[in-house]
Amino acid sequence: MMVNDANKPSLVKGTVYPNMKVFRLAVRQFAINEEFELWVKATDRKKYVGACKGASDCPWHVNGRRQADERTVMVLFFLMSLTFSLLCYFLYFALMPCFICFNLQVTKFTNYHTCTSSGRRKTTTPTSAWVASKAIHILRTDSGMGPKELQKRLQEDQKCKINYDTVAKGRSLAMIQLQGSWEENFHMLYRWRAAVMERSPGSVIEIDTIEVDGKVYFNRFFCALSPWITGFLTGCRPYLSVDSTALNGLWKGHLASAIAIDGNNWMYPIAFGFFDAETTDNWTWFMIQLLKAIGKVSPLAICTDACKGLEIAVHRVFPWAGHRECFNHLTQNLIKKYGGSVFQEMYPVARSYRAQVHEECMDTIKKACTDVALWLDTYHKLIWYRSGFNAEIKCDYVTNNLAECFNNWIRDIKALPICELADTCREMIMTLWNRRRRIGNKFTGTILPAILHQLRARTRGLGHLSVVHADITTAEVWDNSSSHARHVVRTHEQSCTCQEWQHTSKPCQHALAVIAS
Repeated sequence: MMVNDANKPSLVKGTVYPNMKVFRLAVRQFAINEEFELWVKATDRKKYVGACKGASDCPWHVNGRRQADERTVMVLFFLMSLTFSLLCYFLYFALMPCFICFNLQVTKFTNYHTCTSSGRRKTTTPTSAWVASKAIHILRTDSGMGPKELQKRLQEDQKCKINYDTVAKGRSLAMIQLQGSWEENFHMLYRWRAAVMERSPGSVIEIDTIEVDGKVYFNRFFCALSPWITGFLTGCRPYLSVDSTALNGLWKGHLASAIAIDGNNWMYPIAFGFFDAETTDNWTWFMIQLLKAIGKVSPLAICTDACKGLEIAVHRVFPWAGHRECFNHLTQNLIKKYGGSVFQEMYPVARSYRAQVHEECMDTIKKACTDVALWLDTYHKLIWYRSGFNAEIKCDYVTNNLAECFNNWIRDIKALPICELADTCREMIMTLWNRRRRIGNKFTGTILPAILHQLRARTRGLGHLSVVHADITTAEVWDNSSSHARHVVRTHEQSCTCQEWQHTSKPCQHALAVIAS
């Protein structure tokens, strides 16, 4: 009889398996189910001899032999008596030539052990091949599951202890079966690129290679599909958040991304790419491909972290763009360098829209530590404060959180092979666009519901502001709180002397007080 149940295999004599590989896995699964340690005494393409390793006198024994069809394997011996085993070995090798199918039937069958259970200790019974056979069904639906989580899952399901290294190797084997080898994935990128370019003309997909000793190797990759580019140019603010995150698969490279922001303040991925390390050369190549995709957008703001080589690359490829620096990284470096609670005053420095307020707050910092200004001018020359932003960008973000959100969004797929990673990113973005399209189709009016909700909420709690109208479009707003500040609002120009309306394109609290009056 042919056996198909891989979880509860049968080793009754006469049982037939399709090939030696399946038979070996079946014997291991049987040993794990019965909680004993398997000892493979001999195995090759034609025969298999297994015994119990638990005790020297344990009689459990199994023997399999490939049949005359050169494919199927039949259980010839499944013996529990050492004396009877030796007798059957003699009969097997003496009588084998007389049988066409090499099928020896055993008249007596006794199934018992004299050893203790191995279920509570780590043994050599679970191999990487066995782990791969069990993991492939799990990883097919959750390819991002790591070795540690997979080890816990298999130990709970199989009721046995498995070494971590065995699980890690088995997981790699299973991923190769599911996705192909890493070498194959690098070659598959070209076919993937051809298929995508055929369905999405106008996309920018570049594969860069290097030649070493006459052999061509993958070097870096860039992808910006046509719909992403069009959406950025027609519906997003001219602002890009650029960053990279380390990959944790067999290829220890980096995934770089360029993320914009749409009208609903949602992240809008424009492009992503892969390279081996954060270097000036790699970042310059990435930015050149990005320029090829979006063109010379002006005005433009690019926000980055302290990525190696990225500052130089942005200056080389986008010299006209306003280059912003993530304020979070700046403050972390500042606190490490100097420390002290006074540096909490850095937040008003960064978030003030007016240059006058910025300078006043900086004076407080300089009085606490005279070296801060020199340190900022030396190591943080980029724009990290709102008063230095170009108001035409209409984005007042002082952090690089958009790119960080994207990195967090793809964290579960960073172990995938290159081609699979590229296609999964494409699929995730496509699914995201489809979901947002369905949401957008339900919108009515000319202002997004989220923006209306924010503005209506901000009209409350403005009792400290007094409004004096000059005419139908101009008013003077007094702040009766401790600051006693005074601002002029011109609704026809969508401006306020506090500068917030100009930078965000959303009415500030002073403008809202005028509008609600």
